[in-house]
Amino acid sequence: MLPHLVVLLAVLLSLCLGSCAHGTELPRPPSVWFEAEFFSHVLHWTPIPKPSNSTYYEVELLRYGQELWKSIPSCSQTQVSFCDLTMVTLDLYHNNGYRAKVRTVDGNQYSNWTYTNTRFSVDEVTLTVGSVKLEVHNGVILGKIQPPRPRTAPVDDTYESIFPHFREYEIQIRKLPGNYTFTEVKVKHENFSLSPPGELGEFCVKVKPSLSSRMNKGLWSKEECIVLTRQ
Repeated sequence: MLPHLVVLLAVLLSLCLGSCAHGTELPRPPSVWFEAEFFSHVLHWTPIPKPSNSTYYEVELLRYGQELWKSIPSCSQTQVSFCDLTMVTLDLYHNNGYRAKVRTVDGNQYSNWTYTNTRFSVDEVTLTVGSVKLEVHNGVILGKIQPPRPRTAPVDDTYESIFPHFREYEIQIRKLPGNYTFTEVKVKHENFSLSPPGELGEFCVKVKPSLSSRMNKGLWSKEECIVLTRQ
């Protein structure tokens, strides 16, 4: 009786090794990272080399302070190398952040997970501006910076309410035509004024936001141009 049981266990073990231990048969994504702006949080990963037509990826998310990973259905069985996680991370600006992981799947095979190297938090959000409006009054350029207003943001989560203090803006101005030297100033308000000394002509302005209390990166806005004429 005992020899028969040993043989049966050996057969079951071999079957399990053939059908169950397939977690490392596929290469995993080499890297996973977030690229984020204000209420636009997109997870990216490097695809594996030479995937088949049936290769896809699965994504899971973990909120800091919790123990269970959450599968993201909107990212499951995706063949692209990114996934917009904005709607499932809307509370990013009120918690300690997230980690994400991605694995490769092909049929009944799957890879090990690849994790984001760092915690995804407010510090990873790149700052932008919504728009810059210019007008001229008595030879002075008056500017108004509109903070970003993404549609995905909850009504009460405005840029000003989440970052109520230490908002700053670097401003560059240049005179056309030609590549004249940029003039740079930094202001601490959404309203600013520029007085080109004795200059007339067309001027172009762009703005980059920052927070003096944080190390967030900022992106330059597109240039807005206006003409100063003799009064």
